Amino acid sequence: MKTALSFELVNMYSSLADNMYLNYKWYWENLTDWTAATGFDSISLTLVPNQFNVGRGGAPRCTLAINTKYGSAQGYLNFLNDRGIKNVSSFNISAQAVLADMFESGAKFEDLFTILFDHADDASSELVGLDGKYLNVSPTPAIGALKANIGDSPEAFAAFADKAAECINKIGEMTAKKGIRTCVTNEFWTLARGNYIDTFFEKLNKEFVGYTASTAMLKIAGVDPLEKISQYFDNLGCVFLNDTSYVDTVDTYASTTPEYPQAGEQQRLYRDLGLGSIDFAAVYKMLKDKGFDGYVVLEPRYTTNVPRAVLRTRTFWTNLTKEV
Repeated sequence: MKTALSFELVNMYSSLADNMYLNYKWYWENLTDWTAATGFDSISLTLVPNQFNVGRGGAPRCTLAINTKYGSAQGYLNFLNDRGIKNVSSFNISAQAVLADMFESGAKFEDLFTILFDHADDASSELVGLDGKYLNVSPTPAIGALKANIGDSPEAFAAFADKAAECINKIGEMTAKKGIRTCVTNEFWTLARGNYIDTFFEKLNKEFVGYTASTAMLKIAGVDPLEKISQYFDNLGCVFLNDTSYVDTVDTYASTTPEYPQAGEQQRLYRDLGLGSIDFAAVYKMLKDKGFDGYVVLEPRYTTNVPRAVLRTRTFWTNLTKEV
């Protein structure tokens, strides 16, 4: 198996200590140096649709920003190679990010999947130039956001899921022509959350679409990550290792801000790797025993201390993988 560090360890939506620096190019170049210094040689990036304000910043959060700051995908890859990073293993895009962008631009809700397809087309072309392999797609907006647009009846949700699956199949076929594997992901707040991925995945063309698992997302949705990864092993693209101790007792998944709980005893979803309740030893053993040859993406998601989390992640992975 191959490993990559997810740059989603940085929370772009918070007011934590590094927030005032996140739009500077040097901040992300420092993070690249720290990543290589701790022995990781591949990264995973989360992209939003191209926007003027995002594109003019220094964060590699959309193709416009990457191409503006480094000239092209090849220019960014040259920079990464020079710093000790060989490639960008995957891009992660989401229908929720597309919907947020549409709200800002004034686009119509019914154009969501057309815009998502175009976003996937743009991202996958950029990924080819970064020697990437996987385009991970979260297929629907958050349930809380959907309620405001289509209502919350089972029939409305089912019809919307059908449209989402149709779009994902088109994306998968399109990216396959570029040598990129499209994989569907299932955050705990979408219509593919938890065990609902089973119904959704039945709608997909497995020739062109795989599955990328995320341990924390599955755990928060009340699903054993080990069981779901095993179930979809033959279709696995990436496995994101992220950690949590969160128990959703107040239906946070259906709120308007699912990653920022406003009710209940717990107010923080994610923890640095090894500090939550997920049995990573069991997950790693299964992947190793089955000969998994995709990417294990290490993601101390939305950490409160980025440099410390990079070091902790190296220690976590070293201890997890050492021979006993």
